Amino acid sequence: MKKVLFIFLLIFNLFPLSMKAQELEWMKSYAAAAPLREKKMAIDTNGNIITLGRKNNGFVLLKYSPTGNLIWDSVSSSITYPNCLALDKNNNIFVVGHYGTYSYMVVVKYNSDHILQWQKNINGSDIFDICVDSLGYSYITGESFDGSYNLFIYKLTPLGDTCWSSWTFDHTSGRKIIVDNQRNVIVTGGIQTNNGDIITIKCDSNGVQKWIKIFDGKYHHSDGPYDLKIDNYGFIYITGATQDSSGNNKYLTIKYKSNGDTSWVREYAPGLDQNPHSIQIDNDRNVIVAGKIYYANNERKLNVLKYDSTGNVLWSRFIDCPISDSYSINSSCLDSSNYIYLTGAYPAGNFNQYSKILSAKYSPEGELKWIDKEPNYDIINKFYTGTNIFINNNSIYVCGNVIDSIFLLKYSNAFK
Repeated sequence: MKKVLFIFLLIFNLFPLSMKAQELEWMKSYAAAAPLREKKMAIDTNGNIITLGRKNNGFVLLKYSPTGNLIWDSVSSSITYPNCLALDKNNNIFVVGHYGTYSYMVVVKYNSDHILQWQKNINGSDIFDICVDSLGYSYITGESFDGSYNLFIYKLTPLGDTCWSSWTFDHTSGRKIIVDNQRNVIVTGGIQTNNGDIITIKCDSNGVQKWIKIFDGKYHHSDGPYDLKIDNYGFIYITGATQDSSGNNKYLTIKYKSNGDTSWVREYAPGLDQNPHSIQIDNDRNVIVAGKIYYANNERKLNVLKYDSTGNVLWSRFIDCPISDSYSINSSCLDSSNYIYLTGAYPAGNFNQYSKILSAKYSPEGELKWIDKEPNYDIINKFYTGTNIFINNNSIYVCGNVIDSIFLLKYSNAFK
């Protein structure tokens, strides 16, 4: 009898450990007027965490140590509406956005001690994304209005001078930008005519356009990109949404070869309306897409979907949500063992429009290893949302926001 009791207690105690191996080590908050939704966190080579938000008609940069100490905060009015940040290999910080009522576009560069290195103002409407290569060159994309919107690409030197710029045709907008191992530049965005299509462009390191691809879904309704990745072989991956004949969204995943040929296209629609938000490529070139699904019976679910390298579905997993519109997957990342980490928003209850920061971990085989919702107390009149998630030195970092504050969470023991 004692032996049976011992085995029961052992199993009972092991189960919650498998779901709660990651412990919340600390949670920090900083008051900001309007926290951002995307690309607001980065981790430097020393393990320090940089976050970005809006404050006082400008922006604020925060630098936290791995132990959660605020090293510095820096407020600037040079950008009225910041959109995202990026770091280079020397831990310099880049912030992009626009000033005033789309008066002009701005790129600013700070060193690791938040000392301004340069500011570049560019005629145009808005910069939506930035990336930095290993040599410190930065690349931006967005849209500029001159009677109609035009997608643009700029390459800037480490000193902020323009190397080259490239523009496309009217009614286009750049949303995501990435640079491959040969410093080719890939941008994906939208076309605002023909009900909305997806445009993807590849330029070489000198700005010469190598190819351009336009995706128009089979129903010829609205199509739009959400995220962009590239693997070590030069394959390009885009996730977004394509509308069916009823105007409902389906997951859309596109894989292009390095020469621009389409490798495969996949749609996924287990519910009535699907909205993917992030895409990751693991070490085996499997493709992981995460988002949210709304069903005709009013069910809401968060979803993570895994394809193999040829586009076959390996598995799909769901997190049931209370009946509320405050649910989302906003960011994902992978560790070196191909475990999947997600963050977003989880409703506080049925018909409750308030939400908590959701963080979750899945194994490569699709087993839910851990899930957490913070804060862990009842909330009133608050919309907590996880916006970014990163793995660094066996720790999970989640950046989130709530109405007037930026939140930063650290979970320990990432690899348990």
